[in-house]
Amino acid sequence: MTEYLFLIIGSASLGLGFAEISQIPQAFASFLLNRFNLGKSVKGYDYIKVPYRLKPFDCGYCLSFWTGLISSYYFGYDLIASLMIGFVAGIVSILIKRIL
Repeated sequence: MTEYLFLIIGSASLGLGFAEISQIPQAFASFLLNRFNLGKSVKGYDYIKVPYRLKPFDCGYCLSFWTGLISSYYFGYDLIASLMIGFVAGIVSILIKRIL
């Protein structure tokens, strides 16, 4: 039981910390936009001026899900348990973001 909890909270913390708090993916997307003009061809760029998104790396929910899924599968859980851990990690990351 504690292994599940560790995987869920660890994945949610890693996903939220890297994607939302550190702002590293957003800075890299801005770098790609400014240096190489990557992302200006995105539909709607002229109106909103937002660089290209680097999903799942710039989304805390997405990164938490994928981190939970891959890490739990790596540690020997079956696919169904890994999917459940991934989904719960994503939900926990949303809850943590709401609390902060």
